[in-house]
Amino acid sequence: YTELGHKLLHDKTYLRGLITAHPWKSTCGFIICYILLAALALPIWPLQVLSGYCFGLPRAILYCEMGSALGGTLGMLIARGLLREFFRKRVEARLEKIRQLEKTLDNNGLLVVLTCRLLHFVPFGASNYVFGLTTITPREVLVGTLIGNLPAIMLYVGIGAGLHPWSNWRYLCILIGLNLLLALPLFLHFARRVRDRRRAIGLSATAPAPPAPVPSPGRN
Repeated sequence: YTELGHKLLHDKTYLRGLITAHPWKSTCGFIICYILLAALALPIWPLQVLSGYCFGLPRAILYCEMGSALGGTLGMLIARGLLREFFRKRVEARLEKIRQLEKTLDNNGLLVVLTCRLLHFVPFGASNYVFGLTTITPREVLVGTLIGNLPAIMLYVGIGAGLHPWSNWRYLCILIGLNLLLALPLFLHFARRVRDRRRAIGLSATAPAPPAPVPSPGRN
């Protein structure tokens, strides 16, 4: 609501000029802010929209991916180290769901993180804290967030960059296709589980019956 704020909001050329004049300050400042908000489980989608407006689509996606992966890993480490008991009391219900998901995915931490990231209704910050109370490693959180958070980041960054998915069918198709592509490892995993289960049932059905017990001599 100031003259400068009005100019920054409506004059993209002026804003991009400021960013170009201070590349390191603007880039590092944005990424650090993103990491802090993600680690503290605060809303990050406004930053994603803002990054698309300020930096343009490619750079904004790159910066948000870096901030999201580092912030998610930092949040997980905070929950695992400094505030473990504090978070255990507050996310116990969600912790049980994650443990069931781990068991379903054969304790594959990367697939667990990828699943939570692709389920866009799962809160980003809360899931990081829950990961800290499991056996999932920081590397799995980092890689799973880099891969699984890409569709959501592209959605909000695209809005800020002027590529609103609901009015741009090509961009919407790219987002849908990317979601399906990233979900492919999960589909393959479940398909393999179903195949192995059917194979185990078939083997048990064709297995020979155990021999009947031989009666002991001298007993009637």
